[in-house]
Amino acid sequence: MKLPTETQDRSFQFNNLKLRALEIFKRHGPMNPPTWAILAKFFPIRASYSYLLRLHRFGLLNRTRDHCGLLLYSLSDRGRERLIWLSIPHRPKPSLPKPEVTTRGV
Repeated sequence: MKLPTETQDRSFQFNNLKLRALEIFKRHGPMNPPTWAILAKFFPIRASYSYLLRLHRFGLLNRTRDHCGLLLYSLSDRGRERLIWLSIPHRPKPSLPKPEVTTRGV
């Protein structure tokens, strides 16, 4: 059995946080960063602004402002697709090439 490397551990942690973040938006709908941070138990709360902005730049969240000018984030279509993919147990790693099947003629 192969032990996970430090990079794989980090990847798991980041994907776990991403899964949790997207699930919260799916369950609760649009919200501002401090509200999301409290629901996600993400501290310090001020760091939620940069984390959600990163997810927005990945295309996983939509970003708008409410009538008072406060930031609101919501789950995008791409975010819904990623949430489904992240929910698959033992999902394939998208960065690894698929092995080629070769046959040899005799």
